[in-house]
Amino acid sequence: MRRGLVVGILLSVSLAACSDDAPEAVQAVTSDAATSVPTTSTPTTSTPATSAPAESSPDTTPSSAVDVASSGTTGSAAVVPELLCTTGVPSADEIPPPDVYFAVDNQGTTPIVIDDPSRSFLTGASSDDNPLVPTIFAPGRRSPAFLAVSDADSVSWTIIGPDGQSRTATADATHAPECTDELLGPTVPDPRTPKIEYALVPPADPAATPTQVAVTAQVTGVPASSVCPAGLEPLAPVIWLTVGGDPVTALPAVITLDLTTHQESFAPAQVTTGQASLNYYLVDRCGFGTANSESWPMGAAFGSMGFDGTDETLCVELIDGQPVIDPAAQHCFHLPLTGGQRIRTPVGI
Repeated sequence: MRRGLVVGILLSVSLAACSDDAPEAVQAVTSDAATSVPTTSTPTTSTPATSAPAESSPDTTPSSAVDVASSGTTGSAAVVPELLCTTGVPSADEIPPPDVYFAVDNQGTTPIVIDDPSRSFLTGASSDDNPLVPTIFAPGRRSPAFLAVSDADSVSWTIIGPDGQSRTATADATHAPECTDELLGPTVPDPRTPKIEYALVPPADPAATPTQVAVTAQVTGVPASSVCPAGLEPLAPVIWLTVGGDPVTALPAVITLDLTTHQESFAPAQVTTGQASLNYYLVDRCGFGTANSESWPMGAAFGSMGFDGTDETLCVELIDGQPVIDPAAQHCFHLPLTGGQRIRTPVGI
């Protein structure tokens, strides 16, 4: 399953000049001349990964070299990628492959649009997975910005900002800080509490013993607007379900289950059940001017949203001839997803 996404609209408006104060050093962030797009990166010294970004040398490349959306005056700003943490040492052979979390710091005072893939790109990440790398950067630091699935012994994120400087954050065997709840605490609070709620569809003949049952499924606990950094416009999120692996974008979804009778070794009698495996997904959409940027939510309530493996089982049991939704799915067989699949594929964007 391969699908990429680059969302962006080229705008060429100048940006307010950033501060002349020299920032402090950041682990695994380097600065190079912007005469070419780097394909590899060399980690810096082992200062903490969450400290401020490395000092950038002056560059004469005009800010118009990067697509910038701003209401400010002509100037330049640094957009600095940061390695936040990893769930393991990046490796091409690890199963499941470790996740690498990145943060980003827009040191200017207005949002910046960088939607040119040659000026914001990943190396060493899985090409099957779509991490939804942000294309609009609100002023200040955003952490986590996104996560990438490793597919090599090092994973890097390179940004060439409107100041013309190329900066790279890299995770490898020497720079792989372990993720903790504290490190993954988002700088953009996410109060949402998503869940799937089910309801039985009344049968056409309530007196008949059903062989099929219809259930509606809806994602609740998610407001109509996305969670976005300050300075960006919250747009409507994209929400969908997968039922048995098939995407369903029309919500609430109507799911038809076949009821079958079977004997379970731990049950005293036969049981009649119907079941389906479901996942819910959400992509936040944030705007600035005519540009939009999509991202997987990073709040703790969503976990590592988008990956198969956070699934739940919808289980309906026939009791005294009437279908009943069983939240515990105690009489439905559920096989947890295992293995190395770490693939996210946005739907409907």
